[in-house]
Amino acid sequence: MATIAVHEFISLDGVFESPTWTFEYGFDPRMGETLGAITDAATTILLGRTTYEMFAPAWRDRTVEDDPGSPFFNETEKLVVGAQELV
Repeated sequence: MATIAVHEFISLDGVFESPTWTFEYGFDPRMGETLGAITDAATTILLGRTTYEMFAPAWRDRTVEDDPGSPFFNETEKLVVGAQELV
């Protein structure tokens, strides 16, 4: 059986729709260590369609020099899920 590990950026008031609110705070190296601990065992990334559409252009051209997490995000298999409206 597989395990799904989830990480989200969320503000104290519950905002999670857009990660842009995190930009002004920078990226603490401890956050990278925490995310690395979550992603080390991952073999697949599960994304919603909208997240994937925002995610792909932001990561596909990044190198390890740009961001140490880029190999994980670029090389790991991705599964994209979305809701389909039933009529």
